[in-house]
Amino acid sequence: MRYPLQHHAREVCIHPFIAALTGIGFIAIASSAVASDGLTVRVDGLTGGQPVPEANVRCKPSPDGKSTDGPNQQPTILWKGAPATTDSFAVFIMDPDVPADFSDAGKEGKTIAADAKRQDFYHYAAVNIPATASMLPGSNADKDAGYQPMLLDNDMGINGYVKPMGAYGGPCPPWNDQRVHNYHFIVLALAKGAPISVPNTVSSAKPGDHSNNARRTFERLMASPQLLAHGTVIGTYTLNPGLRKK
Repeated sequence: MRYPLQHHAREVCIHPFIAALTGIGFIAIASSAVASDGLTVRVDGLTGGQPVPEANVRCKPSPDGKSTDGPNQQPTILWKGAPATTDSFAVFIMDPDVPADFSDAGKEGKTIAADAKRQDFYHYAAVNIPATASMLPGSNADKDAGYQPMLLDNDMGINGYVKPMGAYGGPCPPWNDQRVHNYHFIVLALAKGAPISVPNTVSSAKPGDHSNNARRTFERLMASPQLLAHGTVIGTYTLNPGLRKK
């Protein structure tokens, strides 16, 4: 089991946007789509509130109760109901349940408590999706989208789970984590002028510090007046043998 090498943990456990979603019970909704501010999102093969399909995970259970490489196929994400003034879409996949301290991750005889401090961890980010689009094709899509989105460096890539750093990286939580992780598939409808890319003011050479990576871009867009609508579907996943049996 591998785990983040250089992701910087933050003191907050869950992004305010995610807290708002979970606060109104989106995790418990057992449907294939969730509407928020008029934007409805669907993830192919995933029922909201249910486990992410094994085809889409980066790590799957191994016979010894730990983990091994999964298929890591990117799922197709679809949406509808965007405002007429939408100029572009952005798609993010984020896990707010990643431990802030990875010292005990994947270690025999150790567990990560369910109430341990957590951090947001980005598995994928695609921006500059045209307003005419209604889907982001996955690995097994039967047709091309007709456009090329801009992929942002995500935490899976920055920490060596996938290459290149903007590639899709599916669920891969520590097998000894006592918390089931929740994976947020988020689509944003954006007006013209949304701050998708800004000058990099960070001098660090580390990709995780750059202004236009997945995390920083998501936070910027969520605070932007150009955010017109959003929608989310949440899937769960765990590699903990005890939790998988429940």
